[in-house]
Amino acid sequence: MCTYLIRNYIVKLRSGELFTTRDVLKMGSRGAVDQCLYRMVKDGSIVRLARGVFVREDFTNREYSMLEIARVKADAFGKQLLEHGNDIAVKLGLKQDQNEIQTFYTNGSTSYFHIGDTKIKMHRIAPRKGICAGDNTVGHAIRALWHVGKKSITPEQIDLGTYRFNRNERTWLNECIRWMPDWLRARCLAGRSRSTEFVKVLAKPKAQAWQGIRIPQSIAMLPTKSVLI
Repeated sequence: MCTYLIRNYIVKLRSGELFTTRDVLKMGSRGAVDQCLYRMVKDGSIVRLARGVFVREDFTNREYSMLEIARVKADAFGKQLLEHGNDIAVKLGLKQDQNEIQTFYTNGSTSYFHIGDTKIKMHRIAPRKGICAGDNTVGHAIRALWHVGKKSITPEQIDLGTYRFNRNERTWLNECIRWMPDWLRARCLAGRSRSTEFVKVLAKPKAQAWQGIRIPQSIAMLPTKSVLI
């Protein structure tokens, strides 16, 4: 019965959709589910992309990025996953050195797993360091500039990280500036911004004020795809 339910679930997946062990746990005991998935991997019905992450065999002509696989794994455990500030900084041209270990930010506990032979790290960060900014171009820029660090950041890097923002993105940046550390807030306000709106300083929040933050619907709909080229 467990095998029938799992196979029926997999057949109904959308083209290219990944699934996890946790998605099918309700269809049997943990031992029965693990045995079923093991047999399906062995007979070629599904392909194991990472521990607990699978895809139907007929979808394997598509390549999945590490971010896609890691995000599915994080979602299964109720975690949010964001691209690491160093990776974004490299794309923006703010840095050149890649992380030694492929790392992503998460609002859950720090953990490790493997995708093939590649070690993946999910690194816990405080909510104000990126979770509140969202997975969009504004959040990307904040995390990149924050990662560059207090001692290394320059006005040119501030400008390079923010000058492509449109009006909605600058509005959200003005909202997010209150969550930045003092050193980054000061450098942003003194940077070579191309918009006068950028220097509208919001009141400094009290400690723990980020808890329960509500993102306006218009801002939450900002594009999640980076404009980096």
